[in-house]
Amino acid sequence: MKKYVFFILLFSLVILSSCYHQVDQGKTPEPTQTQNTNNEAQPSEQDMNDDANQSENALTYSQYRDLCNDIAENLVLKHFNLIHNEPNYIIVDKDITFYQRQFLTVSGDQDSDTTQVRLAYATEDLEHIIFIDLSYMKKALYNDLLYISNAEPDNLEHIKLLDRYDNCILSYKNILISITHINNTPTGEVDSSITNQSVVIDTARAMVDYLLNKYEAE
Repeated sequence: MKKYVFFILLFSLVILSSCYHQVDQGKTPEPTQTQNTNNEAQPSEQDMNDDANQSENALTYSQYRDLCNDIAENLVLKHFNLIHNEPNYIIVDKDITFYQRQFLTVSGDQDSDTTQVRLAYATEDLEHIIFIDLSYMKKALYNDLLYISNAEPDNLEHIKLLDRYDNCILSYKNILISITHINNTPTGEVDSSITNQSVVIDTARAMVDYLLNKYEAE
């Protein structure tokens, strides 16, 4: 009799354990395809549309190099002549690229696809120099003026070196265009036809007009 009762109790425990296991499994839903198990932020529809527009507007590397050559051949700057047109093959410390690359090339490796081209223009007396640096990026920005230097703060006006330098930065598709003017005239001498900021503004205006008429009108 005792043996019979023992087997009944053992059988009951097995049944209860099985039921508990099934109920416990039911409490843990399996993740669906749309469930984010890592709690990572998902891109919004607007973000995805912006990425698509950036990719659509971006120039290929070949188009970028063609653009640089077109500007060198056809951009007209009053008082200035082109004196230098060469791509820059540059190696840098990787930490200043946010550890992205060691060479300023499309791949980041040592090859000929440099992402930086410099054009230099000068007056006949070489007293005024303009550098136009065109940097290639993989993603497009909006066409805009991103930065332009303005008047120096009052406490820095006595630093004459600052009178010799002005610059601005434009973005066109996935190209950054940096325009820098350096004034090498003797201290105290003023050329009324060429001033620092007027050169930068006139060069930026010529660049924008050229890009709009040459590329956007097509």
